[in-house]
Amino acid sequence: RVIKSAKIVVATDAERGSIDDAVSANGDDGNHQYHYHDTCHFEIIGQAFLWHQIRCIVSVLFMVGKGLESPDIVDHLLDVETNPGKPSYPMADELPLVLHRCSYGGTDGGDRVPFRRSVRDLWRVACDLEKRWEEMTLAAARLRDGLDSLLIEATVTRGDLETYVREILEERRKKSRRTSHGNLLLTDRRDESTAGARATSSVISWGDALREIDSRLGVRPTPEGQKEPLHIPLLQRSR
Repeated sequence: RVIKSAKIVVATDAERGSIDDAVSANGDDGNHQYHYHDTCHFEIIGQAFLWHQIRCIVSVLFMVGKGLESPDIVDHLLDVETNPGKPSYPMADELPLVLHRCSYGGTDGGDRVPFRRSVRDLWRVACDLEKRWEEMTLAAARLRDGLDSLLIEATVTRGDLETYVREILEERRKKSRRTSHGNLLLTDRRDESTAGARATSSVISWGDALREIDSRLGVRPTPEGQKEPLHIPLLQRSR
């Protein structure tokens, strides 16, 4: 099972999120500004794949991307003499997984098995894909409009925000006491120099509230919801 190439393909400017999603991280060239809703994909080319191999690879890379594991975890896991067994961890979701192309050729990359396709068949497939693309694009646009509208139109009180931050911190402290492995921020990263200015505003927009929660707790709304499971380092997990 040989992996011939692998890369992460980042979204184009046209696919990138709104300005409200901009974050401070820069690319390798120092010029690229990433966005919270960027769409990226892993492109992996191999001679063959083991059962669930890609989902396991992506799951570990997600942990690295979230800062839960260091990049050298990949080298440690591939060292079968030191780590002969696979740690227990959930695989990445199968929904985005796509077997994009199969080729049956030699080292020159050419396909030695010819496939015949008729115009009528390709037309039918193209029409079906266009229909599904349109439906999903419109659905995504409606959801995106809902998210963007919340940022501007919805408001919360300052007191409710402070209560939420205290509750999250208390939940994290309780979790940290149940295990010696902690990956959650246990203190409020509140900027005391601007606390007085923030206190003068009793109502703030949801967009401002999200930015403050992110700066103080290091979290944003995710598909996983509010749960924040403690991360046990992979090398310390059962096999």
